[in-house]
Amino acid sequence: MTVADQYSLISLNLNYSSWSLRPRVLMDYYSIVYELEMHFMDVPQSLEEMRKRSPSGKAPALVINNGLIVTDSLAILETLAERHPWLPILPRHPTLRALCRSVSAEMHSSFPSLRTEMTCNLSVTPDMIDEPQWKPETLQDIKRIDQVWKECRQRIERAVHDGEFPRVDDHGFLFGLFSIADAMYFPVVTRFVTYYGIERLSDESRRYCQAILALPAVKRIYAEAHEEYKTHVVAHYELYKKQS
Repeated sequence: MTVADQYSLISLNLNYSSWSLRPRVLMDYYSIVYELEMHFMDVPQSLEEMRKRSPSGKAPALVINNGLIVTDSLAILETLAERHPWLPILPRHPTLRALCRSVSAEMHSSFPSLRTEMTCNLSVTPDMIDEPQWKPETLQDIKRIDQVWKECRQRIERAVHDGEFPRVDDHGFLFGLFSIADAMYFPVVTRFVTYYGIERLSDESRRYCQAILALPAVKRIYAEAHEEYKTHVVAHYELYKKQS
């Protein structure tokens, strides 16, 4: 990245848009400066403006130097890794880097039942909902995600202990340091907090969720989402709410 580089992140509701959360949390974690261009699903004019600004008609989109526009969360994260090679956005070791890309792509293309039944909503807590009977497909998605997180954490813990991957630091994330994979799975952590409870996951996955939730960048996102929720509510994402 040169001195002249400037970023603008086109985003939808912080509370609901899991795809918008992914580049946001990574850029905030690594203090990558950007201008946030917010649009809201519940404001037709704002939504229409987003569709005009983003070539795909979707959010997020990253505008670079007021010219190049990169759409799709995973493409944005990969672009940031290329433009900031001094940051460990992708693991340094080629084996870990390949695995990081693999689990990130799996998140990008998989878990449709979980996405449908556990829509992103950062401002709802378990005491506000009646937990439904989850579909078998959703439970299978949860099982697979728990497996991914558990295996990643066990691999890093063994690597640090045995010295398998030289110069690997472990900060409690999927590949030791905060990476594309953590940004991709961050909205899943929030879904488990909202609907499921991280205490029902494996020990490794529970500790991983706790590491994510303890991040100052994540706490700021939650605080902003709660503030946004006061004026922007989308009924489609308000699932299983208890009747007052």
